[in-house]
Amino acid sequence: MYFEWVDYSKFSLLEKVEHSKNHRAYWEEGPLLGWNTKSNEWTRNGGQWVKLITNFCGEKYYASRFLKSEYEASKSKPSKRLVYGMTRNPVTNDYAVIERLIDRCPDCHKEWMSLRWCRGCNPKHFESERHKWTSGNSEIDDFILETQITVEFSDQALEWIPETQLTEFKLIGKGGFGTVFKAKWKE
Repeated sequence: MYFEWVDYSKFSLLEKVEHSKNHRAYWEEGPLLGWNTKSNEWTRNGGQWVKLITNFCGEKYYASRFLKSEYEASKSKPSKRLVYGMTRNPVTNDYAVIERLIDRCPDCHKEWMSLRWCRGCNPKHFESERHKWTSGNSEIDDFILETQITVEFSDQALEWIPETQLTEFKLIGKGGFGTVFKAKWKE
């Protein structure tokens, strides 16, 4: 696996992803494939569309955790490698992970901006499933639905978990704003 720093000027045809700071971009040179011993230079897989994902880079913990997990995954399955490297937008100073565009949504056939997550279709699915759950409080329900239809990645979506799905409650603390419990989720 070759992970590299790529100058932002190497990307063209940037397309902003709706409701995010992320972009799709065309990378003329493409990612590193390996060292060519005959020509004594790096060979590249040129002419590829990639994702420039800035969401992971705002928080050091998430960026570090994400990059480490991608590195570990690529060591065990190099063909499944998703991340090529990093870059930085000189205008916004945002760092971005350079990720391979790999799959398409089976419903709308657009390329996914993250693994198995379609920004166009998933909000519709969440809205159509809303009748299957309720917290009993319309403000909470609206807040949960709002996160579900606006998030970039699946692990950012909130969901209502009925108390019947939780066991082994343990008091963690009490404060001026409420009481905090820890519990195990059956699923």
